[in-house]
Amino acid sequence: ICAFFGHLPVKEGGVFLCEKDGRPNGEAFVEFVEEGSADQAVQMHRSTLGSRYVEIFKSSRLDMQQAKMIRDRRAGAFDSNEYFVKMRGIPFTAREREVYEFFTSKNIVPQGVSLVYDKPDQITGTAFVEFGDPDEMHRGLALNKETMGHRYVEIFRTTRAEAMQMLGMAAPAAAIQPNVNPYGGVPQPNQYGAYGQMPQADPW
Repeated sequence: ICAFFGHLPVKEGGVFLCEKDGRPNGEAFVEFVEEGSADQAVQMHRSTLGSRYVEIFKSSRLDMQQAKMIRDRRAGAFDSNEYFVKMRGIPFTAREREVYEFFTSKNIVPQGVSLVYDKPDQITGTAFVEFGDPDEMHRGLALNKETMGHRYVEIFRTTRAEAMQMLGMAAPAAAIQPNVNPYGGVPQPNQYGAYGQMPQADPW
């Protein structure tokens, strides 16, 4: 962003990226060293940044502070030690291996990929992934709208609680009889309450 504005001096720490669901939403606030630079920046309205046109409007420090408060309030809903993402729209034929390959991450925790099933051997197109550190989680979030197979995949930050809730709903019988696999075979409960054969630290 600083490079985009070129010779216009941006105040140190004066770039704030707005987020939604833990990832940038395409909006940002920029604070310049002097008001004249801000006026010149507005003249760059509809210039291109990368491959996109950028809309630029005059704003205020109060607007930026309010945006920061909203972000911090949303961030408070996430445990600082939990690095979960929710995937929506993955191919119905996908399994854990394809999810690992999609992220190409070396730091997905053991048994950290959980698919949501609505019938035996039929997934809903939703999955949860737990990363081992925040950097890998944010790299994962950056893959939002990338394709897996022939489908665009949406990726959001989420919580362990939501993962447990959705995976529990996927196999309600398991919540009543925890030692019984509702789909037959040997039950293999993972840490979220879902059933099925889960990959180990190195699933291949």
